[in-house]
Amino acid sequence: NCVYISSDRYYLKYKGETKYFETPQQVKEYILPIFKNAEFDKNNQYAIEDMEIGYVPVGKNLSSLTIYDTPGPDLAGASHSEAAKNAIKVSDVLIFPIDYTKYLTETETAYLKEIRDTFAKNRKFYSLIFDINKTDQRFVNEGDKCQTRVIDFIREKLISIAPEFEDSIIFGTSALTYFNALETPKVN
Repeated sequence: NCVYISSDRYYLKYKGETKYFETPQQVKEYILPIFKNAEFDKNNQYAIEDMEIGYVPVGKNLSSLTIYDTPGPDLAGASHSEAAKNAIKVSDVLIFPIDYTKYLTETETAYLKEIRDTFAKNRKFYSLIFDINKTDQRFVNEGDKCQTRVIDFIREKLISIAPEFEDSIIFGTSALTYFNALETPKVN
């Protein structure tokens, strides 16, 4: 779990230590190798210990925002799963990424039912947002190429899980499309 907390300084609390930084780029440069090393650390199940990252908000728009970045249901071990459940209880907004190439796995469906019940219990249901990730993959398979219809298809699957999901915000994203948008102007 990575918890991003509004602060007057950039910092990282990790493995019982606190390190301070002058810029967000310095924070990124410090933690990137930690994440890269975890990608190859099978003995620790490719995981890292929880991190708390202090950020300096730009302007007043995000001055009181705390962001919890938790593992999904397919990756969460027992301690991460519990931390994610606790984050959901205190969250005002939850962004739930869905991998376009898998639509909704059984564990994601079960997890969404838990989230729905937690949000309903705390009267927070309408703060649930869905991000359909990897939408560029629609061009690779034989299915529909229209992003709007793809999102509508997934919306129908979500409604079948819980009718309340009909009013949820759903949008599509693609890191590859974003990368291409940045790189295309550089090509002659």
